[in-house]
Amino acid sequence: MSTSAFTIGIALRSRSSAEWVELALSADARARPVIVDPQSALPEGPFDLLVVEGRQPGATLLHWCGLYSNAFGVRPMVVLGDKRSTVLSNLAWSESTTIFVQDEKSIEALRDAVENRLAALAAAASAETAEKQEHLDPNQKSKRLGYLSSLHVGDLIQMLCMNQWTGCVDVEELATGRRGQIFINGGILVHSLTPAAEGEQACLEMLGWTRCQYRFDEEFPLSPQTIFRRWDKIIFEAAIMRDESEGKAVASGS
Repeated sequence: MSTSAFTIGIALRSRSSAEWVELALSADARARPVIVDPQSALPEGPFDLLVVEGRQPGATLLHWCGLYSNAFGVRPMVVLGDKRSTVLSNLAWSESTTIFVQDEKSIEALRDAVENRLAALAAAASAETAEKQEHLDPNQKSKRLGYLSSLHVGDLIQMLCMNQWTGCVDVEELATGRRGQIFINGGILVHSLTPAAEGEQACLEMLGWTRCQYRFDEEFPLSPQTIFRRWDKIIFEAAIMRDESEGKAVASGS
């Protein structure tokens, strides 16, 4: 997988809307947008990322989505809508690989969501390359994942756990200088630490950070197990907490 050319399928009911989205996404050098033809008997793909109309997809697009899911299973998606969107009845999807853009008419919100997914895909591809290189060089024991402004801490945890990595991630929030550590053992999130907390609370704290730099180290001292829930459950709880916080901020400002 090339980090400079991720294919993005654009599955919208309106051709003119799809062309507008294609134009907007073409500005990103990592993106290769492809407008889906919902009339096609066989679905194109699989795409690295699928942007799909959620609220009123129409029967033809719904049918295409069913064919796509049957052919390729769960794939990363950006859904223009929310979790009640009609299109989800015909698509295989998961919380960890799907972003919802509730303001589906905002091209800025769509671009932000796509950039988030592309950063996660690029980081996964870079990590895969680094892992292959490490097999050639047994003395290489740490990997700098670098300045990835759109890669959320939750995306990084997902990537490492799903690929069953073992090691310690040093996390630094660039805006504040706050630091923390996340420990993963064979794809299991076992411990996390910040100056203010440890265990799940530290992990939840870091999941609220933005614009972070990461360093992954495979040689780390044994840590106590302070986290006993699955990583995806913790990420989901952090998302709920973030939504509640944003809701309170909107309410107080109105």
